[in-house]
Amino acid sequence: MSAQDHDTTRRAVVAGLAAAPVAGVASFASAIPLSPPADLDALWAEFVALGPKILDARSQVAAATQAMPAWAKPGSKYITRDGVYDGEIVGEPMDVTVTPPEVGSFSIVRMSLADATREYKFAQNWVGATRAKKDYVAELRRLARLRMLQRVEMQKVGLPELERSREALICRQYDAANAIFVIEDHSANAVAAKIIIAAFYDWMDPGPIDLDVLENFTPALIALLPGLTGQIAVDVAELRAKWEGQATRTARAAGESLAVSSSVLMFG
Repeated sequence: MSAQDHDTTRRAVVAGLAAAPVAGVASFASAIPLSPPADLDALWAEFVALGPKILDARSQVAAATQAMPAWAKPGSKYITRDGVYDGEIVGEPMDVTVTPPEVGSFSIVRMSLADATREYKFAQNWVGATRAKKDYVAELRRLARLRMLQRVEMQKVGLPELERSREALICRQYDAANAIFVIEDHSANAVAAKIIIAAFYDWMDPGPIDLDVLENFTPALIALLPGLTGQIAVDVAELRAKWEGQATRTARAAGESLAVSSSVLMFG
């Protein structure tokens, strides 16, 4: 069985626990030892502490990116016949010399190597292999120069180092999550931690614990709460408060909407 298969199996088991009836989970929790080992506590503390650090690292990357010239930072891939930049946002540098097309709906202003290769293959059928190859080589040189200039701008704002720092934090959080998943521990703390990590693995979005991601797991976590200790007990209690507050706001909004609808029906 591959590592990916093992991960899938672990997610399925923990997700099944989270989907179990709350009464059943509460009964199960009452039989679980209440003293998780110190290494679980340390792993959990690291996993949680890294969330805000990842958000801060992302903010620093975003700020550095924003400080670069418009042509060097990510932007729209195309320019339309009306002179509007449009299309998917890509990371390639923009060629400011590209103008709106006279023929066709758009031109590529942020050319990738794949785009250049695709245009080269297409051009061979129209201008011949020799001319197409000459234009392709010139295009590759132009792209190389643009990328070199873009790297200079990235260095000016410290973007490469900021991106490396962000990725290092993300890798550390994934390592902590994986260590929690495979730890040999059947305490209430470990079960709660593994439920949260199951959602984390399924969502694959590193950072702080996201209540929306845990929507289907929250009843199981609440059922485990009486048996939890230490930091994870505090964290799950906070999740419960947020979840109940969100449910209250949703119910209130639904009630207000129903009242408005009733008024419309009654008074037209």
